[in-house]
Amino acid sequence: MKTVNGVAAFFIATFVTAFLVQAVGQQQRSTQGMGRETLTVCELLANTQNYAGQTVTLNATFVANFEFSALTDASCPTKVDGKHPLIQPRFDTSRYDPKDPLAKKLNRLLKKKSQARVSLTGVLIDPGQYFGHQLCCRYRFEVSKILSVEPVVEK
Repeated sequence: MKTVNGVAAFFIATFVTAFLVQAVGQQQRSTQGMGRETLTVCELLANTQNYAGQTVTLNATFVANFEFSALTDASCPTKVDGKHPLIQPRFDTSRYDPKDPLAKKLNRLLKKKSQARVSLTGVLIDPGQYFGHQLCCRYRFEVSKILSVEPVVEK
């Protein structure tokens, strides 16, 4: 009887191990895709209900001066809900490194030109109301990583 119990225990252990390996693999595949969808400001603002609280990659123009900073896109309609298409960026201090070369490049471009084209990973936050400088923004983008920074090319 001990042999049958040992064989049964072996098969059960093998089955459980295989199940756990498969489950972990599926979890890794599903989280690898998270934050990989790249959106424009227009796409994000048109579908905020789908992306609020989600990690996404955003391509935008980062504009800043001494009064405010915002993420925008010149290709968006002039106004959304009577307001300009602006998203307030906020850097997640627990994950964002201000000493990163791309962060330094962004700061240099903003000081020089007040704008830069960026690709950022972060989470869209919906505070439920307009806020910020002169109630500029309806949404906030919690930046966790800067993926690219380039000067804005004037057309």
